[in-house]
Amino acid sequence: MSRTRRIHVDQIASEQGVIAADVLSRSSVLLVPKGYELSSLRQSQPDIIDFLKRHGIKRLVIKESPLVTIEEFRSLLKTANHPLAQVNTLLSQVILRQIAGVFGNIHDKGKREQGVLSLLSIGSYLQDEIRKTPQITFSITRIQGLEEAISRHSLNVALVAGFIAARMFPLWPKYTAAVTMGALLHDIGKAFLPNGLLDKSRTLSEGETRTLQCHTLLGEAVLKDVLVRDERILSAVRSHHEKWEGKGYPDGAKGEDIPIPARIVAIANLFDNLINVVQEGDTKRSDEAISNIIGKAQSHFDTFIVRTLLSGLGLYPAGTAIELSDGSLGVVLESTERNLLCPRVLLMRDASRKPVSGIRIIDIAGQESVFIRRAVDDFGRRDVSPLRPSTRHGIEPHVFRKYRAPAPLADAEEKNA
Repeated sequence: MSRTRRIHVDQIASEQGVIAADVLSRSSVLLVPKGYELSSLRQSQPDIIDFLKRHGIKRLVIKESPLVTIEEFRSLLKTANHPLAQVNTLLSQVILRQIAGVFGNIHDKGKREQGVLSLLSIGSYLQDEIRKTPQITFSITRIQGLEEAISRHSLNVALVAGFIAARMFPLWPKYTAAVTMGALLHDIGKAFLPNGLLDKSRTLSEGETRTLQCHTLLGEAVLKDVLVRDERILSAVRSHHEKWEGKGYPDGAKGEDIPIPARIVAIANLFDNLINVVQEGDTKRSDEAISNIIGKAQSHFDTFIVRTLLSGLGLYPAGTAIELSDGSLGVVLESTERNLLCPRVLLMRDASRKPVSGIRIIDIAGQESVFIRRAVDDFGRRDVSPLRPSTRHGIEPHVFRKYRAPAPLADAEEKNA
């Protein structure tokens, strides 16, 4: 990923590059999406400078034009009919809708209870989907604004936590489902806090920080209030901010005293925070997030769980755009536990930087003289449109209770009935 830099909004008229972070208004409305070329922006919106100034935008973050774009990557896969394994989109949409419903009605006990129980009922479906998705980074949703940040972050943490749990406990699907649900609900306590405390663009005071830290206890209390008794779920919600060295909260638990579900969710939580931070210009590539987590393994995390995540994602997780030693460019499709530095790569540009025709996949492990020189971008996350509530069939807007499940989900539902 090219290094980012800040420019004044007036420099849009002369600079070359790409918008590196979503440009949001004060009310969190998306004004200009991340990835927009400045030259294209000038052509499509000649009054863009005045438009941004009217919304109070003074500076924005840009980076150099990419060597290869996510649009090229997706187009090549689509043209060659080479689908990526992803968690079912409809299931993701349903979960996003339900989380938003719970948070939006947190002060109504009846609707809150209905929403939480609705989410819990979906745990087995989600863990089944995660187990069928070996490259989980292609299923992580992109966070494009503050309005949907909580629901998308909750889903992303559930995907990564479930992925880790499934690798740690392959024969215990119910355990994986419980960890996944704990991850999905890990931030439910934040629904009771003022919105200002959730704004990551500003530094909180000491008192505000203490208030924010109460969300773990509030979340546990909410779940107990709706008669959730599974200690794996409750411990994930209460203890996901504990640290291995004992300097976390709310209990200052240390090492093996931290419940395993909480240890898993803690790592998944940081991973998504790093790759999907809403703060301007602070988002990291997934390979940078992995390096950050490895660096904190001794002080913050259980090293065994860190190794489990690393063995599943590799040092260059699926979706990482890379430059090879011969100058060619590609995107990682799959990392294997056998060799974390040598994934399977879809070539996008040859050594002369000309587009590669058709699907050409190489296994770096089988190349004697070719190695990964550097990562240049991250195409792993996907855009998932929110599922809008419908009143035509009597579905209330606060929770999406019924949905038309895809065949695999419907079959599973019949078997469990």
